[in-house]
Amino acid sequence: MTLQKIIDNKLVTIVILLSFHFLFRIILLNIDAFPFNSDEAVVGLMAKHILDGENFLYFYGQSYMGSVDAYLVALGFSIFGEKIWVIRLIQVLLYGLTIIFSYLYVDLAFGNKKMAFISSLFIIFPTVNVVLYTTVSLGGYGEALLLGVLSFYLVELFSRELKDDRYLNSKILGTLGLLLGLGLYINPISLTMIIPACTYLSVIIFRYSTFQKTIKKLLPVFLIGFFLGSSLFWYSLFFSNGFSVIQEIGGSAIAVEETSFLSKSMTHFVSFFLFGPTVIMGLRPPWGVEWIGTYVIPLVVLFWVIIFSFIILKYKSITENSEKILSLIGIMVFVIFGFIFTSFGVDPSGRYFLPLFFPLSVLAGYTIKKFNKKPITILASVVIVFQLYGVIISGLKEPYITTQFYSIAQVDHSRIYELEEFLINEEEYYGFSNYWVSYPLAFISDETIISVPRLPYHNDLRYTDRDNRISKYNDIIENGGSYFYVTTKNYELDNLLRIYFQKQEVNYSYKEIADYHIFYKLSKKITPEELGIDKEFK
Repeated sequence: MTLQKIIDNKLVTIVILLSFHFLFRIILLNIDAFPFNSDEAVVGLMAKHILDGENFLYFYGQSYMGSVDAYLVALGFSIFGEKIWVIRLIQVLLYGLTIIFSYLYVDLAFGNKKMAFISSLFIIFPTVNVVLYTTVSLGGYGEALLLGVLSFYLVELFSRELKDDRYLNSKILGTLGLLLGLGLYINPISLTMIIPACTYLSVIIFRYSTFQKTIKKLLPVFLIGFFLGSSLFWYSLFFSNGFSVIQEIGGSAIAVEETSFLSKSMTHFVSFFLFGPTVIMGLRPPWGVEWIGTYVIPLVVLFWVIIFSFIILKYKSITENSEKILSLIGIMVFVIFGFIFTSFGVDPSGRYFLPLFFPLSVLAGYTIKKFNKKPITILASVVIVFQLYGVIISGLKEPYITTQFYSIAQVDHSRIYELEEFLINEEEYYGFSNYWVSYPLAFISDETIISVPRLPYHNDLRYTDRDNRISKYNDIIENGGSYFYVTTKNYELDNLLRIYFQKQEVNYSYKEIADYHIFYKLSKKITPEELGIDKEFK
């Protein structure tokens, strides 16, 4: 069977694309490319607690990002057991669905299976930033991307129904409203994709339907779907979490800037153009400043310059597909404006650029197909291989493919099982640590060892109560006969602990295991508050 015949067979193509996807992720998981971190451990712990009969609206310590991801992981745990790889499996499966609907969208919207295949290759072998957040769970990002891509597919499906004058498919319209509502609840970053899709939908509807028919027949169906999908959001807003739901959607949890709105926006604008493009194109990992494949970077930049130059220069002549192209560009506009004009712009981490993978992949496939020249095809191949190389090389060297961009938070957990064994052998089951140790340790020990994150990890001893997310852990450790203290990469805190232990006449033993500094066998059961050390926290 020739390559063209394979591409023409939709089912065979999807099977091949998914095979590439799963093989790629399995290789990465087998080489331990992704460190297990506390944010992911929180998802796993929630899943454990769901299986124990608890229920949650949002993730621990938050009033936004619905807990759907934790429920999916709980389902995975019930089938395969409570393992770290199961958390990643859920993300890999979600991204597999995203690949399928991306392919189906391009094939339906542009009527070209070759373009759909090419676009899918960019999605299967994306930049290290996209691979990171579609393999490691931080809660809701995989679902958000799937909802966004599915929205574009459904809009195109709906437009075909209208253009063919067969019938107005209210089920599709209701489903779109449902996706918008679910996106608002699960992870608002999905709105940067769903809103442009719905905007394109409104253009289609008003072109083929009268205003009166739209208001009477179509809008109610969409609104019903929306309110059903977002029902938990409204419940939380009015009966549970209150106005904090709105505040956290706007980024209040990371709103640390104390300057004017204009000043903050200008700072975010500069931050985006300094740090954004290099991460988006995969020229560097989001957690570092070192370049990936230095000698190939000019070719990668040239490729994307060609893509955008073609779209801009040829836009007026793209009559049939101009609105589709514009809706994809709308995703970019929403992402960039959201970054610049909200508090999320204070954090130039790659997670907020995630939705860009979809329009960039589609526009790349579109341009390559329109050019239909060997040089651009070769250049595209170089870019895909470059992205693949960037992921592999990042997964083979420290700090590996990590969600932690702050070096202090990049705790080496490769010996966490040794830490677990040591504490169990010393009969130390309860204690205090920082956010980056407490929850991974609780997860891998099946909550045999509970350490509440009431210690800072910043070297300047900054601390926030938001680190202490699972409130019931505070009650559990009260039953402990003694407490241990574990710190990481914080010699200022270590010195303070020694000083305050001496002041309170507390004897202790000390041991280091990799990044873990363990104060144990305390002669007195004492909390950070009783110790007095909490007064040093900022």
